[in-house]
Amino acid sequence: MKIAVAQLKTIKGDLNASIQSHLKLIDLASKAEADAVFFPELSLTGYESALAREIVLSVNDPRLSVFQTASELQTNYCIGLSYPYCCGHLHHYDDI
Repeated sequence: MKIAVAQLKTIKGDLNASIQSHLKLIDLASKAEADAVFFPELSLTGYESALAREIVLSVNDPRLSVFQTASELQTNYCIGLSYPYCCGHLHHYDDI
């Protein structure tokens, strides 16, 4: 099994740009024939405590479906990343 580890700079407060950056690195890892790619904790949103309430995602946020699609396009390619999510009044961090 070939595993890729990706590092990227998040764009403060711009989740859509961050998603696109992740997808580009997922594509590069796949082209390098990696079977899986993993990102640092909170790479999707960054460590932005001042923006914490705005960048918290729901567990069913439709913007996250692009990662499932990317995995399926690569024949169940493994993608590891985490993001802050809200469940009621509690905030958590999760891996997908």
